[in-house]
Amino acid sequence: MTTTKENIKPLPHDAELERRVIAGFLNDPETFQELQTDYFFQKLHRQIYRAMRSERQKGNTPDVFSISSLLPEYKDDICEIAAIGLLM
Repeated sequence: MTTTKENIKPLPHDAELERRVIAGFLNDPETFQELQTDYFFQKLHRQIYRAMRSERQKGNTPDVFSISSLLPEYKDDICEIAAIGLLM
């Protein structure tokens, strides 16, 4: 069978689970785990995770405020994701 653009299916993913993982890291930075960026299917989640990992590598604690300042165009999304974590 020849692989064509029409018969390629996206990898399984769960946007809600991704949000919950990011929310957990934002609300409790001590729970941060080193993951591969491509574990996150959603572009927004990959960017947030990259920013969080970068902050950790610099010795900083990634939280809602630091990540929002690094990604100001996604500030509302980041705050919304963090709020999800507070409800978990």
